[in-house]
Amino acid sequence: MRNLLICLLLLAPLGCVAQPVDFWRHVLHRETLADTLDVQIQHFSSYDRSGLNDDYTQNYGLDTTTGWRILCDAVGPGACMHMWTTRLPMPDTARWRIYVDDMTHPLIDTTVRMLFGRVSPFVPPVADSTFYARWSYVPIPFQSRLKVTTNYVGGVYYHLNVLKFAPGTTVAPLTVPPSADFMAHLDSLAILFGAPEMPVMSERPFISQTATFTMPVGTTQNLLSYSGSGTCRRIVLRLDDRNRSIHENFWIRVYTDGFPLPDIEGPLSPVFGAVFGWRPFRSAVCGMLGDSLYLNLSIPFRSGLRIEAENRTSGSRTVYARAEIVTQQPSEIGPFRLRGVFHELNPTPPWRDYVIFDLVGPGSYAGIFWEMKNTPHNTIEGDEKFFFNHEEEASWRGTGTEDYFNGAYFWTDSSGQARPRQMASHGCLGLEMGFASAYRWHLTDPIPFTQNLKMTLEVGGMNEVQGNYRTVAYLYTLPQKLLVLDASGDGRSYAGEPLQVVARSLPPGGQCDTVLLGPWGLPFLSGSRTVTPDSVLNITVSAPPHGNGLYPLTVVLNA
Repeated sequence: MRNLLICLLLLAPLGCVAQPVDFWRHVLHRETLADTLDVQIQHFSSYDRSGLNDDYTQNYGLDTTTGWRILCDAVGPGACMHMWTTRLPMPDTARWRIYVDDMTHPLIDTTVRMLFGRVSPFVPPVADSTFYARWSYVPIPFQSRLKVTTNYVGGVYYHLNVLKFAPGTTVAPLTVPPSADFMAHLDSLAILFGAPEMPVMSERPFISQTATFTMPVGTTQNLLSYSGSGTCRRIVLRLDDRNRSIHENFWIRVYTDGFPLPDIEGPLSPVFGAVFGWRPFRSAVCGMLGDSLYLNLSIPFRSGLRIEAENRTSGSRTVYARAEIVTQQPSEIGPFRLRGVFHELNPTPPWRDYVIFDLVGPGSYAGIFWEMKNTPHNTIEGDEKFFFNHEEEASWRGTGTEDYFNGAYFWTDSSGQARPRQMASHGCLGLEMGFASAYRWHLTDPIPFTQNLKMTLEVGGMNEVQGNYRTVAYLYTLPQKLLVLDASGDGRSYAGEPLQVVARSLPPGGQCDTVLLGPWGLPFLSGSRTVTPDSVLNITVSAPPHGNGLYPLTVVLNA
């Protein structure tokens, strides 16, 4: 057997040049997440620096003037776009101080209870609390430095996400009281949080394409197709039945720009957040409107869009589909495409992280829908980790699965009863009898990456237990240029094994003369050697009967 090292001789430009980003731009116009974000994210949390599970006593040292514990200390220009904290009953004397540029006099000095939902501008629906969980999506812009401290000596769990802008960017720092311009933007954000089902680009005209099909068991149906360039601002689906089993076995696939492999693929349950069958909810990305499911993330495309369904349920299904398309010129379409990465593992192996995705960048992570089935609740103690640019140790370390989803203590109330909560950017849809599901959308605090991003979850506090996890993570990434899919699916080739080679951004009409694995030519099995008008090549070749090793796969074109 041999591993595959993939390369392509013909390179294509990556797209438009990155531009400086105003922090309100992507918050209020989420379609711009498909553009290159010239920002970096810096994550602060109370994770256990020793690698154990004592995630509530850690901080970043003591303020030398006050002796208060430092929760965050970031160099600007930037903006803190998300704060979360939790602790069992906390005394009213527990305070946070937020220093913006001036490190001597805090801009905000108030109790934790007031800061999250009871003092302007940190008020609902953009900042609030539920039982022990407290969160805020109110931006805190700063020019030179941001520092957050607390006087509370007991341990707390907390996360803060700071977007750092390019050097030389001018930022208007937060003031108290906030400026009229800041409050006008914040009011617009509050409108979005209050009406999370509102699609992106809602101020622009759109074309609505609809179709209804009856699909027998085991069939695949092309639901909708559109030729041209634009952005799909919303997909709506309605089935004739909507119980849990149907949502887990009716699959959806979304294709763009003539590429034969889907950008989004998975069952309705995680793709549309419908894991429990029909449990009405609304979020900024997915949810339920009336009797229909919706997906609101912008899906840009330059030459076409296609939506496909597969009926893996036990009976015939009637499906209604609608796509809302904002037409645009190709020059208006940014370099990134929306990808929905579906992953399922049952059971997850003990002592090993559950890998949600591991993608080559650049790109931007927009959020996740997660579900757990037939699994004890103690699995939720696991921490999330983000590895940037192939780093060995994660620079983003979380404090627990429920914490990442802005919850607290298994999403329970003061009596220990499960109390799921649903907000625009985060929520727990259900927690019952070994089942759980939650979502977290990074719409105010996207996670950009330049080379690579990997996300994992621990299963249990130290990966010591097994779980049954399914996830769909949404990211904006560059279109995949070259993919090789081996028939066995293990990422290795065997003598005579069919290998599907798919490449894009090639000269239309170009001819594939040869495919090489190392020095060996690979016989053609199927597919056209001619590059399509969408600049795509899709062929299948046969692996050679030669020894072990790591070899490059080379596609030779006569363009």
